[in-house]
Amino acid sequence: MDVLKGFSERLIELMQENGLNAEKLSKKLGVAPTIIRRWCLPQKDIYYSNLLQVANYFNCSLDFLCGRSDIVLDFVPKECPPFMEWLPTVIKERGKSTYKIFKDTRIKSSHFALWRKGREPLLSSLGILADYLDCSLDRLVGRDR
Repeated sequence: MDVLKGFSERLIELMQENGLNAEKLSKKLGVAPTIIRRWCLPQKDIYYSNLLQVANYFNCSLDFLCGRSDIVLDFVPKECPPFMEWLPTVIKERGKSTYKIFKDTRIKSSHFALWRKGREPLLSSLGILADYLDCSLDRLVGRDR
């Protein structure tokens, strides 16, 4: 399943189960209601920090939140290390290289350069990386260390 579609569907489901609308959830997360409404559309990407914030709020794994798993949480989430500090660990664990990632996926070297400078990855990029590295989103970001 496409992670953006999975995220929007699961977000809507979690909001309904918890009696939340965009305005109520926006107050809890500290983002504008229009952002929440856009996340409910499968074509609107979400930044990594916001994704973590939503998963932490609903106390679920990133994979559950994005429709990649039906298990809400099967580990105790850890505080995530900075993305570009942790990513090389996962790449090495999987026996890959950044060059191979550039060659085999739609992720460009410029993405890595921006991430190294502190830019946050988007969910769409995280989904591509997790699929390519054959790992969970939570493993990818160091949340299940």
